[in-house]
Amino acid sequence: MTSSITVGTADLLRLLGALQQTAIHDEENNGSPWCGILLHCARNPDAPPGQREIVAGTSGDGWRLGHTHVRCEGYWNRPTLWSADDVRALIAAFRPKLKGDKHHTTVVELGPAGQVVVAEAEQSLHAGAGFRLQFTEKPLAEYPRMAWRLLADVPGNRKPTNKDTGLPIEPRPRTDLAGATLAAFAAVAKIIGAPVEVYRYHQREPLLIQIGGVYRGYAAPAHYEETRDVARWPHATVHDPDLPPPPPRGNGEGLRPHGGVTIVKGGRGDAAFVDEVIDTITGVVDEMIDGFPPVEHDFEPLCQAATLVVEGQFGGASLLAKSMKISFNRASALLEQLEARGVVGPKRGSKAREVLVAPPDLPALLAAIRGPETTTEPEEGTTDDQ
Repeated sequence: MTSSITVGTADLLRLLGALQQTAIHDEENNGSPWCGILLHCARNPDAPPGQREIVAGTSGDGWRLGHTHVRCEGYWNRPTLWSADDVRALIAAFRPKLKGDKHHTTVVELGPAGQVVVAEAEQSLHAGAGFRLQFTEKPLAEYPRMAWRLLADVPGNRKPTNKDTGLPIEPRPRTDLAGATLAAFAAVAKIIGAPVEVYRYHQREPLLIQIGGVYRGYAAPAHYEETRDVARWPHATVHDPDLPPPPPRGNGEGLRPHGGVTIVKGGRGDAAFVDEVIDTITGVVDEMIDGFPPVEHDFEPLCQAATLVVEGQFGGASLLAKSMKISFNRASALLEQLEARGVVGPKRGSKAREVLVAPPDLPALLAAIRGPETTTEPEEGTTDDQ
């Protein structure tokens, strides 16, 4: 039996791009049952009626897991497992479709024989017109069923015990993580456009991750022996150089503070050198995570959302998405940011959030979101009393 969903192309690419970061990439030479990205449809009980259908995805390798979702229309009649190669091909094929149309939509159809057809929503899947991509699902019988238990399990106050003595292992401030694990969640944070929230319970318990309110992650700690010699604080030596005094700043030319640090080259602050270093770092990061739908970093969308919510005294994601002509997931993310700023209250199931800011306070709120504006220095010879 055939079933299909319609989903925003930008949302689909962001979903798959985030899940790529925790997926096993070399599937051909890896016999792990974790290979592939598993997708399935579900219903979000917190969303308004008619907007509760979501497509959720999971990927991992047993040491790290990622799980996120986006809103869709329609419903698949079964889960589906896609290979990492097919996901890379899909992203490369549909990414150009967003250049001229940010609201581009895609239809994803699951056929009865395990085939997957991905096509532009404006075209009929069977008409032979328009762009379409077809591949075959991976068998999912061996996919580990523990994935969702690991993601949802909150250790709380329990303490792991020593297998030899049966005594609880005392908590320590140190947790060891593989570099690839940290890199994966940093990449997801850039794709989603939100910080990484880390929930730590014990050095032997996994870290639970949340990014942007729509992404859940799991990171298993790397093993180390529990002995009395395990350091309780970083012990790598810090070597501070014997630098000469910095040159006079004068009018500030030639020195460029960046993030509270001045980069010095050849004994002087070199702004061109700073630009070169920053451009190099930015290029490396962009090369690592290339071509996903851009994430807005300005505050104007948040200010627009705050204006609509405060003036209308209604904190619903559905109305906000319709008013701003954005996706439901984007509207939900903006409401999460407004909650962090004390503008709206927490989620209340299917009800709209409570608005905590009155309309007369809107100008002050917008000024706080945009940050302090630069002020001009008073002219020489003037005082506050004049």
